[in-house]
Amino acid sequence: EVEGGVQAAIRVGNWKLLARYESLRSEWSFMDYLRRARFDRYELYDLATDPAESTNLAERRPEVVERLAPKLEAVHRSAMVDAPPWDLEHLRRRAPRPSPRR
Repeated sequence: EVEGGVQAAIRVGNWKLLARYESLRSEWSFMDYLRRARFDRYELYDLATDPAESTNLAERRPEVVERLAPKLEAVHRSAMVDAPPWDLEHLRRRAPRPSPRR
């Protein structure tokens, strides 16, 4: 898996492309980040020969990354158009809290 950061993925045929977003800019909210950030690192796997995703082929198959990256970007952007704003503090307040032990 791509280490650290928010990730997105797309599968086309046997290919799976994982992408990690660039670092969060201090002036952006989390939703700004999801809507505006660009992907800055990719991993590519051939699920037919590597279902465990143990061999990153991004450097060996840049033509596949170049073909799939715009598709991933388009899917992600279209999903974010109508995404509701996330109020993370509200979600944290509503999250179940562990019961105290007796």
